This record gives sequence, C-alpha cells and structure tokens, in this order.
Amino acid sequence: MFNWNSVPGEDNEKLIGFLRGDFDIDWAENAIITKSRDEMAISSSKDEYSAEIMMDEKKKKAILNIHDDITHELTVKEENNKLNIYNSPANKR
Repeated sequence: MFNWNSVPGEDNEKLIGFLRGDFDIDWAENAIITKSRDEMAISSSKDEYSAEIMMDEKKKKAILNIHDDITHELTVKEENNKLNIYNSPANKR
C-alpha cells in the first residue's frame, strides 16, 4: 500500500491510489496531505472532505476515519525498518 514515513512525500500517490481504489474517495486526487507533529496521524483533505489515518501507540495498527463517520482498521507491518500500511482484508470489496 504505502510507507508511513514516506507520506507526505514520495508515497503520496500510493496513498491517493489506496483511498481512491479501496474506498472510492475520488476527491483524494487533489487533496492536501499532512502529517501531525508527533507523526502519529496523516490527514488528507479537500474542501469539506477529509480522511485521517491515526497510528496506535504500539505502531501495530492504524485507523482510517473518513468524514468522521466511516472507520476502517488498517494493518501496520514493519518491513525493512519501515512502517508499511495495508488495508485489512475485511475492508476489501
């Protein structure tokens, strides 16, 4: 899916593709992507639309909140000293 440490940055397109492909979030294409100061949350927003991915303390899972009313659990895997984010199988269509 995408590398947590590379967003915002080189994996922005992977994050956008993930949001568009797995969750039909078309507005993500032109969204502004930011990371919180503590690097525990990634936000994507455009106009009145928003999505936020929040990492848990142990960095074992993350939660995707879309428009504050849709929630999806994501899988976090440490691979080659990088935190990679994957959609949980239960979320896939």
